[in-house]
Amino acid sequence: MRPNPSPRRLRTLAAGAIRVCVGLVILGVAVGGYTVLVSTTPTTVRLAERDMAITVRTVTAKEVDVSRRWNGYGTTRAMRTADVGAEVMGVVAERPDGVEAGARVKRGDLIVALETEEFEQIVSRTQRAIDSFLSDIEALDVEEESLKESLDLASEATRITQWEIEQLEDARARGAGAAAEVNRLQRDLTRFQREERDIRQRLEVIPARRQRALSQIELERANLRLAELDLRRSRIVAPIDGALQSVDVKLGERVAPGMRIARVVDLSRIEIPVRAPLASAANLGPGDPIEIIVDSPGGIRRTGMIERIAPEADPRTRTITLYVVVEQDPFDTSGGLLLPGQFVTAALESRLRQPRLVAPRGAVANDRVMIVGDSSQAESRDVRVLHYIEGHFPDIDPDETQWAVLEAGLSPGDRIIISNLDELRSGSPVDPVDAGQVAQRPEERESR
Repeated sequence: MRPNPSPRRLRTLAAGAIRVCVGLVILGVAVGGYTVLVSTTPTTVRLAERDMAITVRTVTAKEVDVSRRWNGYGTTRAMRTADVGAEVMGVVAERPDGVEAGARVKRGDLIVALETEEFEQIVSRTQRAIDSFLSDIEALDVEEESLKESLDLASEATRITQWEIEQLEDARARGAGAAAEVNRLQRDLTRFQREERDIRQRLEVIPARRQRALSQIELERANLRLAELDLRRSRIVAPIDGALQSVDVKLGERVAPGMRIARVVDLSRIEIPVRAPLASAANLGPGDPIEIIVDSPGGIRRTGMIERIAPEADPRTRTITLYVVVEQDPFDTSGGLLLPGQFVTAALESRLRQPRLVAPRGAVANDRVMIVGDSSQAESRDVRVLHYIEGHFPDIDPDETQWAVLEAGLSPGDRIIISNLDELRSGSPVDPVDAGQVAQRPEERESR
C-alpha cells in the first residue's frame, strides 16, 4: 500500500489548483474584452475621423490675365565717368574744404588750383611783345608817309634839274651857255635821281616790314591765347556733375601734364547690362520699363528702361544682354541712389497678357500643392510653375499679393489649401472654408 500524503503536500496541491483556476478566469475575461472591442471598432473609427478633421482655408483655382515674367541679373555701372588730369605743370596751391572722396560736385566746381605766378608772367610778357609790334606798325605808317613826301620832293628836284639842263643846253647851242654850269647840274641830277631811287626802295620794303610785324603780332596773340589757356588750366575743375570717387593730390604737391588729379562719377544715368533668359527677348524691346532691385538688405527699387538689346545671345548660358538705363537725381540725399558696382536683380515683364491659373505662392512647396479631394480629404498634386508675380486678385483671395503662375497640374475649380499645410498629409480629413468667407465657429460646425 502507498502511504497517505502528508498534510503539507496536500496544502501545496490545493494552492496550485487555485492559481490555475484564477489564471483561467483572467484569460476568459481578457478574451471577452477583446471580443467586445473588435465588435465596436467601426463605430469608434468613424467618430475619430469626424472629430480629427482639420479646418483649412482654401481658394478656388481660376484663370486670370497675367503677363510673362522673368528675372535677370547684372551689375550697375555709370554711363559717364571722368578722370580729371593736370594739363600744365605746377604746384598745388589750393584745395577747397570739402573736396574729398564721396563729395558731390557740379560741373565747373574747383577741385584744386595750381600756382599762377609763372603763367601770369608769360601772359604779361606776351602782351608786351604784342604792344611792341603794334608800335612798330605805327612807326612804319609814319615812316611811309615821310618817305612818300621825300620821294615827291626828290622827284620834283629831279624834274627841275632836268629842265634846267635842257635850258642850258639850248643856250649853249646858241653860243650863250657855259659848260661848267651844265656839268654842275648834271651832278645834281645824278644825286637827285639816286635819292629818288633810294626812297623808292625804302618805300617798297615798307609793306613787307608791315606784314612781318603783323605776322609777329598774330604769333604773339596765339602765344597769348595759349598762355591764358594755361593760366585757366591752373584751376582744375569738375568737368561733369557727379560725385568724387577720389582726389589724388595734396597741397604743395607738384603735378605734371597727364597726371590724374581726381575721378568724378556721374550718378544721374546708371546703366545695367542685364543678363536675361533668351526667351524674354521676343517679348521685350527698347523703351519697355524694367524694375531694378538692389541685392542687399532692404534692397533699393528703381524703375529703368531698356535702351538697347545686344544683337547676339550667349549660346553657353542661353541668355541675352539687355542694356537698362536708370535716371536719378545725383544730389538725392535720401540714401536711395543706385551706385556703380552694385549687383541687382531685374524683374522683366512682357507686354503681352494671357490667361493662366494662379495659386498663392505660400501654397506651393517643392512644386506641389495640397487640394481638397474627394470625401473632403487632402490630396497632393504636382504642379509646374512658370514664374512668380505680385498682384491683387480679390475674386480668388482678397488678402493675398504673392502668386505662383502655373503652367500645369491644376484645373479651374480645384480648391487649393492655403493653411495648416504643415499638419496635412495626403488623405488627411479636412474641413474646408473658402478664404473669402468668415470661418464658422467650432460649435456651429458641431451643430450641423
